[in-house]
Amino acid sequence: MGRWAHRKRTGGGFPLQNFIIDATISNGPNGEGAFAYQFAIDAFAFDMATFESAPSGAVGQIAFQLGPRLLGIVFDGPITGDTSVTYTGTTPGFTTPQTIVY
Repeated sequence: MGRWAHRKRTGGGFPLQNFIIDATISNGPNGEGAFAYQFAIDAFAFDMATFESAPSGAVGQIAFQLGPRLLGIVFDGPITGDTSVTYTGTTPGFTTPQTIVY
């Protein structure tokens, strides 16, 4: 057997990156948003301070799991007039930086 028989075959290409596909703002007085991801997530894997809503500059404070692919975030101020959120975290396997429009 030559050298080819000893090769280990693995999946090629780059690993898939998870990313936000949709974002919505709640109508409550607190700054709350829901973020749908392409693949399943764990809400506790994120650093909330790396989510910033614009143009208010409100920063994420609390995360909660709304579903397998749905992340809820409470911001440190109202975000009802905002138009986008930017994620700048370093969680492995997630696209960063990423800006999504509400």
